[in-house]
Amino acid sequence: MKEQYVLVSVINSTKAFKKVKAKLKEIGYNRFTAIDSIGSTELLGDIEFSNMFSKSLSKMDNRKYNKTLILVLPSEEQVNCVMDELEKILHMDPTKPGKGIMFTIPIITCQGVRF
Repeated sequence: MKEQYVLVSVINSTKAFKKVKAKLKEIGYNRFTAIDSIGSTELLGDIEFSNMFSKSLSKMDNRKYNKTLILVLPSEEQVNCVMDELEKILHMDPTKPGKGIMFTIPIITCQGVRF
């Protein structure tokens, strides 16, 4: 199996997520998974931890939601291309955290992935 990567990006702005989706489509990546997510600092502020699992994110009012993007890429070159584009859109700067995070994980084996 050829080397592949999973790119995970937690995007702190839903407006920025719309721009990310548009850019991915523009550069040819229409297949990805997007998950609504919420950071632990938002959850642990005033919700009992056991209660966290009994409520869906959509029912938890007044929270700052994130979008978590999961994208499988077939080469390191494509990982670098996509990450560069996302960095521009999200205005990521290592000296100014809070815009989100991005990281990759090499895939050893997988099933069900199409490019």
